[in-house]
Amino acid sequence: MSETKFTPGPWDVVMGPSGQLYIEGKGGVLISIVSFGDGIDDEANGDLIAAAPDMYEELECARDVFRFYQSHHEFKGGTEKAIRNKEIADRIDRLLAKARGDA
Repeated sequence: MSETKFTPGPWDVVMGPSGQLYIEGKGGVLISIVSFGDGIDDEANGDLIAAAPDMYEELECARDVFRFYQSHHEFKGGTEKAIRNKEIADRIDRLLAKARGDA
């Protein structure tokens, strides 16, 4: 598993001088300009992009909880629950890898 390389959050959506929406990190560091063209909801896209660092962090926490319960159920002999927790944790790991550019 590689290390995260994106700019840490929080990220904010701000209106740029030309009317475009910007994604900014701490200290006003420009992360991205959100301007996808006609018919696309730039504000909704900006909100989703700005939430990405927080979602990544929360998914790491959720993955850790599923791994804990996987181990717990393996220890207690609850094979079906252990398998289900492993499957969910593995799916989260694949999603996090995709977000890091590892997938």
